[in-house]
Amino acid sequence: MNSLVRHPILRNDDLVITFITVPTELSLWRKSASIPLVEEFTDRELPPDLESRIPAELDSQLDRIRTTLMPAINIYVYFSLEDS
Repeated sequence: MNSLVRHPILRNDDLVITFITVPTELSLWRKSASIPLVEEFTDRELPPDLESRIPAELDSQLDRIRTTLMPAINIYVYFSLEDS
């Protein structure tokens, strides 16, 4: 959340502001809101060598992150609930 609030672009994004400030469930808000689905970089040309910059071990890195992320979230939620 701190990274979102400090980010020079995202901190002014309507969806981020709503997510942080609206006290109702986000899913209920999304049903009534019109969210632009335009990709941020569709009007920009990608560098020709972009694919060569992707690390060969990316899949294994993502797998490692996926297996450790849920336990980390559960620990965070547990201690957040304990503090409240």
